[in-house]
Amino acid sequence: MDKYTYLHELNQSLSALTAEERSHVMKDAEAKFDQAEEAGRPISEVIDELGLPKSTSLVKEPQRIYKTPEPVAQRTTPNQPITMILIIIALLLFNTIIVLGPFVGTWGIILGFFISGIALAISGILIVLSGILAFPISFISIPLIVMSHPVLLFSTGFFLLGLGGLLSLLTIYIGRFLGILSYRYAKWNIKVIRGY
Repeated sequence: MDKYTYLHELNQSLSALTAEERSHVMKDAEAKFDQAEEAGRPISEVIDELGLPKSTSLVKEPQRIYKTPEPVAQRTTPNQPITMILIIIALLLFNTIIVLGPFVGTWGIILGFFISGIALAISGILIVLSGILAFPISFISIPLIVMSHPVLLFSTGFFLLGLGGLLSLLTIYIGRFLGILSYRYAKWNIKVIRGY
């Protein structure tokens, strides 16, 4: 390798540095080559002294400032069978005593709100239909003032329809969020049992 090839490779290996720092390192390397030529030393000796362009000491110092070290991945070993059985028992007890009650209760509340939303939407539809078809609905208790004014009847029906639809949609989104949380919790339990 000659001086110019070495300097070209060194310049390419310094691409992570700023232009000012790269210029400083390149000037230092050129100065070392010039000193060697003046002293009559061979270029190969200077290259051996500096090292390969990617491993030279001139490159290492500035790169240490700008490059963060790679995190070392820790190797984990799977749990032994006896340890897995003990973890399963502990998680079973924990999930049964502490997690299961709030889990079932929360899903029950969501299901109740969803069914209430559907019932509100159906009652709104029936109120609007009763106003259009002009027949009284005996199983829905509507105040007489609402029945006597069609505007109030339609607005009440559409309000109940909209409220029921919004409540149903809201419970669907909350149910989806809780479903994702439940899935992640189940995956976490499996990860704890396996040990990795």
